[in-house]
Amino acid sequence: MTNLWVSIYDEHGEGISIPITGVGGTIRVCVGKVGERSSVWRIWANKRSSDVYIAARNIAGVQKFSLHQSGVWRYAWTASGAQDHVPEDQDRVIDRWHRGDEEPNGWTDSLIIRVRSEDVTPIPGDAQPEEGVRWLPKPPAGMTAGIHVVMANPDKGVAKMPPEARLVDALALPNGQAVFVMADQYTPSPDVLAGLTAARQEAMRLPGLQDAVGEHPMRLGVFGNLESGVRFVWDTAL
Repeated sequence: MTNLWVSIYDEHGEGISIPITGVGGTIRVCVGKVGERSSVWRIWANKRSSDVYIAARNIAGVQKFSLHQSGVWRYAWTASGAQDHVPEDQDRVIDRWHRGDEEPNGWTDSLIIRVRSEDVTPIPGDAQPEEGVRWLPKPPAGMTAGIHVVMANPDKGVAKMPPEARLVDALALPNGQAVFVMADQYTPSPDVLAGLTAARQEAMRLPGLQDAVGEHPMRLGVFGNLESGVRFVWDTAL
């Protein structure tokens, strides 16, 4: 049994401390509410290794992010997903990178999930249960919700949350580290939004995708990386 206390302070010195009991587990987080939401994102780890996995719940069996304890991180089709979507002579790994540098406080930014206000959309007959999900408020028009997955080595100094950010939940790992899930809201720059629009337009040219839109509430993920090397994914509606 592992007992780990996470204490984080904001810029005003006000803090929050939460206990993490046990090792591994699952965090489910979503922007919006039942019937009007983003994808439900799942962050999980098991009790025997310190690998961390992240995926949109409805495609977790097809694609996922894997933050391996070795420091080799990747975004890839799962073995079963590759059977239907990846030719036999191609690698099922979409992107592979190395864990970034650790901040003095022991944190390593790992993945950012971004959801614009307009991508929190109605889902008729939504079967997602409200319990077991950390619900984040829909951002105001023109703003974006950010879900930040952070790997952390405890007790390496005072950890201060970025302005407007809050701690959503945390998991302890067998190697003594922890996974933080944090959330904020911000206004993206025009250049960032232009790049997202161009990527979405390119995706809509894929054969058959345009015809499928409207049959059910589909989502489109737009993946990329910051100059720092931190990866991000836009969770958008079609």
